[in-house]
Amino acid sequence: MLLNPYTNSVQQNPRALNVLEGSGVFATYQLQTNYRSNQEILDFANIALSDIEVNKYANIQLQANDLTPVTKQSFTDKVKLHYAQYDKLADFDNSLAQIIKR
Repeated sequence: MLLNPYTNSVQQNPRALNVLEGSGVFATYQLQTNYRSNQEILDFANIALSDIEVNKYANIQLQANDLTPVTKQSFTDKVKLHYAQYDKLADFDNSLAQIIKR
């Protein structure tokens, strides 16, 4: 069984994944290599992962299969940030599809 830490049930209760992993009912397979994303994007994702409560014990860190060193220039070229302020999470959810298309 593959558990996705970003499903609604885990978002509502971040400890749910840790409880499931620790139950001994499911086998845990940690994926070590991401074959779809470059390391610059994964480095940015790793920063976000460090703030997610569900990752408190799992300590997931993403790594690309391309071992080319990340430089300031390669990061700047590949990672584009979109700054926006939202008063409610629902407003963010509603605009996320448009942000991703950019």
